[in-house]
Amino acid sequence: MQWIAVRAARRDFSGPSAGLNGHVPFFIRLREYAGQQLPQPEQFLDRVAPLLAPEGVTGPEAAVRRPGDCPGHGIDEVPEGQRREVIQWLRDLTDFFPRSRYVVTTRRVRSPTAPSPRAGFTQAALEPMSPPLARMFIGQWHAAIREGQDTDAAQQLLRCRDGLLRTLDSDRVLSELANTPLLAG
Repeated sequence: MQWIAVRAARRDFSGPSAGLNGHVPFFIRLREYAGQQLPQPEQFLDRVAPLLAPEGVTGPEAAVRRPGDCPGHGIDEVPEGQRREVIQWLRDLTDFFPRSRYVVTTRRVRSPTAPSPRAGFTQAALEPMSPPLARMFIGQWHAAIREGQDTDAAQQLLRCRDGLLRTLDSDRVLSELANTPLLAG
C-alpha cells in the first residue's frame, strides 16, 4: 500500500485515479475493530501513526491535517453482523469529510451489507495480472520503495527485486500467487 502514498505525493495518478493526487492516504485496518467500536476521526492517528497525532489537540481537527484521506481496509474482516455498522460509519465519514477520498477494500462478499452503489460506493474488481504485468508491477513497486534510500539499501532492494523475479520464473505456484498487486507487493 506504500506505493499509493508515493504516487499520490508525486501527483502522478492519471485517469479515474487522478483525484487521489495530493492526498495523504492512511489505512484503517478494520480487522483491528472486529467486534469493537469503530474509531472516531480524532482517533485515526492513534493507531495509524501515533507520532503524528498533535499533542493536546482533540476533536475532529485532530484527525489529520486534511481529514479523511483514509482507505478502510478489509471490510470483509469484520463479522457479518457488524458490517451494517461499518457501512453507516463510512457514510458518516463521507458526510463529515465530503472532499476527502475513500477506498474500501474487500474480498468478494455476497451479503446484503456489502458496500454497494446504493450506499454511495463505486465498485471495482481487481483482476489477476498477467506474468508480464506482474513483473512490471514488481519493478515499479521496488523503484518507488528505493527512492530516498541510501545506496546500500537501494542496492539491497535491487537484489531482492531480481531474486524475486528469478523465483517467479522458476516457481509456478509462487508466480500464480503474485498475480495480484497485494501479493506481488
